[in-house]
Amino acid sequence: MKINFIISILVAVICFGCREKKDFLAYEHFEFITKQEFIVVSPKSGDLWLTGESYEIKWIPSSRANFVSIELYRKNTLKKVVIQKTENDGIYKYTIPYDLQASNLYKIKIINFGDPEEFTFSDYFSIR
Repeated sequence: MKINFIISILVAVICFGCREKKDFLAYEHFEFITKQEFIVVSPKSGDLWLTGESYEIKWIPSSRANFVSIELYRKNTLKKVVIQKTENDGIYKYTIPYDLQASNLYKIKIINFGDPEEFTFSDYFSIR
């Protein structure tokens, strides 16, 4: 009888602890989502963009930005400022310059124009 009582108490403590931890993780996840600056939709991993062609850079806008800057990186090196300032409306049409070196290691950076500490990168994509 005493052992069953102790086991019941342990199960209750463990379950309460798990539930509390689960709620904590849900809260942390919620905080992460609400603090997300931008999410780049295009280009995505595996995309191939050709020089001389026009493509749409797409992102899910941050509610904290009225304007954004867009930059093109190869690895971690800035190659082009795509646009210094444009509306944070989630889309920008860009023509790929001919002078870019072919590579699979390009990525787009979207930056909050009013707060440069708020930014995100796309996945790597290719330019040929």
